[in-house]
Amino acid sequence: MKKIMTGLLIMVFVLGMGTFAYAGTNAGNTTTDRKALLVQKKEAVQQKVQNMKALKEQIQPQIAQIKANRTEIQKLRIEAREAYNAAMQNIKDLKGKSDQLTEAQIAELKTTKESLKTTKLALSNTKGDVRTEMLAIRDARKDQNIVQAKAALENIIAIQQKRIALIRTGIDEMNHI
Repeated sequence: MKKIMTGLLIMVFVLGMGTFAYAGTNAGNTTTDRKALLVQKKEAVQQKVQNMKALKEQIQPQIAQIKANRTEIQKLRIEAREAYNAAMQNIKDLKGKSDQLTEAQIAELKTTKESLKTTKLALSNTKGDVRTEMLAIRDARKDQNIVQAKAALENIIAIQQKRIALIRTGIDEMNHI
């Protein structure tokens, strides 16, 4: 009796651990379905690559303009440092001869100083704008939105041109001292 009970318990445990398989349709598991799915994915990837190449070709002129503006800004910064050093030297010389300055010259120096402050403030206000537009370009690239990417690039070019104009104004003002 013990042997029969033990055998029954073992059979219950073994059958309890097994899983039942039901007959059904085997949709999606055939090799032809898998191959078709792979072909669709491959075509989608190729289409995405072609779209990215087209986007890159369309925005290439703006990118070239941005690079040229950046190079010009770097050159102007060097020129601005030199103009600043020359202006500081002129101010030291004028302080030594302060008794020889007329009221008109002193007033002109004060207006130039105020003008330089406003130019510097305007220049510092444009500091983070390019970074914001670069984030917009990244989003546009992810979404493959050519219009948004072009708009962001045009905004960057406008910001750079504004900075170039402000730096040139500052250089002219410092050379005037």
